[in-house]
Formats: sequence, structure tokens, C-alpha cells
Amino acid sequence: MVETEEVDQKISQFDVKFKNRILEIPRLTVSDRTESLYRNLVVCEQFDNRYPAFLTDYIVLMDFLINTGKDGELLCEHGIIDNLLGNGETVGVVFNRLGDEIGFSRESFFYVKLCRDIDRHYNSPWNKWKANLKHKYFNTPWTLISLVTATLLLLLTLLQTIFSIFPLWSERN
Repeated sequence: MVETEEVDQKISQFDVKFKNRILEIPRLTVSDRTESLYRNLVVCEQFDNRYPAFLTDYIVLMDFLINTGKDGELLCEHGIIDNLLGNGETVGVVFNRLGDEIGFSRESFFYVKLCRDIDRHYNSPWNKWKANLKHKYFNTPWTLISLVTATLLLLLTLLQTIFSIFPLWSERN
């Protein structure tokens, strides 16, 4: 499971990091002008290939992260995206449309290490097991409270059994 976190606005928009299982993404405002603005900037960036295509790579990364409307809603809930469009579904549509037909180089992709780190974390059997356990069995606080209570009762029963057998055992010896 990967957590997301909004980071300080003083850093670059492209400064996305993954450390200690937290994906740090600078806050992004998405409005009705975002798609056309980013499309025009990507065209300029791809026309002049003397400079690294940071914006193109950023849009490709966001397209990788946002596959459905729920992904967009999740980023809005965590304060990563300031959504001026209405709902998270629309954010998902915007980034999926932006990511369509964008040419990018896998060799010079700015976020290749970040994607590898996230994939390594995601594909770890331990993390999959933990996320599965959390989503299936511990999705409410009552489940955890019930588990702690049941464990405590089991320990108390075990202690009661030990203390009731101990006097009999000590009398024989």
C-alpha cells in the first residue's frame, strides 16, 4: 500500500518523490484551462528537443497514476490535486486524455527510478499481503477492537487455566 502526501509548494512541480512508502507529490490545481495549457506546453516541449521534456514526463507519470475517476478522487481527498472542475472523475478524464498519444522516451524518462521504486514496493509479497489483510479484514476500527478484545480474552483464559493447574502440579512435587 502506498500513501500519498502533499509537499511544500516551494519546490518544483516536477519534484515527485517516493520514500518510506510515501509518494510525495507537489499540489497541482486542475481547472478548465489545464488540459489546453498542458497540451500546448507539451507541443512546445516536443518540438524543441534540446531540453529535457519534464512536463511531458510529468503528464505521463500522472497518467500512469490516474487510471480511473477513483484515482483522481483519491488524489483530491489527499490534497494533492486542487480540483476546480467538480469531481475526481473529471480529473481522471483530463489526465487520461492528456496522456493519450504523447510520445515519450523510456530511456530518458525523468521518473524511471521513481516508477521502479513504486513497482518494487507494489510487487513485494509482504506489502501485497499487508494491503490485502487491511482492505479485507481491518477496514473498520471495530474489527481491530474485536481482535484486541478476543486476544485479551484468550490470554486471560490461558492464564486462568495455568493458575488453576499450577496448585495441583505444585502439590504433587
